[in-house]
Amino acid sequence: MHIELNKISKRYGYQWILRDLDLVISSGSVLGVNGLNGSGKSTLIKILSGFLSPSDGKIIHALDDKIIKIADVYKSVSWVAPYLSLTENYNIEEMYNLQGKFKRMKTESFQEFIEVIDLVQHQDKYIKDFSSGMQQRLQLGLAILSDTPLLLLDEPTSYLDSNAISWYHKLLQKHLDGRTVVIASNDAGDLAECNSSVDVLEFK
Repeated sequence: MHIELNKISKRYGYQWILRDLDLVISSGSVLGVNGLNGSGKSTLIKILSGFLSPSDGKIIHALDDKIIKIADVYKSVSWVAPYLSLTENYNIEEMYNLQGKFKRMKTESFQEFIEVIDLVQHQDKYIKDFSSGMQQRLQLGLAILSDTPLLLLDEPTSYLDSNAISWYHKLLQKHLDGRTVVIASNDAGDLAECNSSVDVLEFK
């Protein structure tokens, strides 16, 4: 997916979070978004997802040279963020089946999926009984293994231990597949796959 942001600004009340951001995200690129906590990284991710409208400026999403209506962008996006929650009274299979209703999955079966995310021993638990790290692993698996042209990762390793972080990087590298990826984090390790970056502090 190709994305262009033209003079994008966003404010909440009287506070400007972003001002006059011009950015081109080429199809197949992996962009890192860095900046201090509260600097606007998550706001930019929400705008890219189509979930949040800018206060000023214009954003264009295009796929195969065809512009996508902002109301339809969600169909082409998979997204992970600490502020997004899973359905806690579901187990993993129910969550996988729900995701499959909206996105085509790269895995051919639930069994393949749960083996890839390495949570086989927890498949009968409700998500509400998962640790924060297990929930993060499930979120990452659902997003990365969805067959979408745009992948948004906001603080992707925030709840992961060192072994899980290694698992995440291997999974991401395996499934970049020419898709457009945007990773927002102030942790340099999270941005290892990025081939370009933007600092949101420059647009205040």
